[in-house]
Amino acid sequence: MGKYLLGTDNGGTVAKAALFALDGGEVAAAGCKAEMSSPQPGHFERDMQRLWQATAESIRSVLAASGVSGDEVACVGCTGHGNGLYLIDGQGRPVRNGTVSTDTRAKDYVACWYADGTYRSVLPRISDRSLERSWKDGR
Repeated sequence: MGKYLLGTDNGGTVAKAALFALDGGEVAAAGCKAEMSSPQPGHFERDMQRLWQATAESIRSVLAASGVSGDEVACVGCTGHGNGLYLIDGQGRPVRNGTVSTDTRAKDYVACWYADGTYRSVLPRISDRSLERSWKDGR
């Protein structure tokens, strides 16, 4: 059984990785810049290939700094910056840049769905209850 836990986090600007001992003590941490682009006002995107490379680079850095082999990692936990749209093809390759949750190009659709009640049928299929509460609170 592995002796370490590896966590990754793809935040808004940095892809991070951290290695922990089974008792929860931090062994090493590293990050790699993962930039967002804004090709037009209100459009926020991530190059999915670059994001993957930044994540992999962070993991390599953590393992190198700690001297731990990947074989010693018991499990990996992943988290990210939040909602968004990341489309892939049948082979798992990106078809375009990922659309970040702060992107506003679909806001008119959302406003219409909220006004006509469409969100009531759509939201349970695409999200969790915390987002539904946010919609009702006007956030």
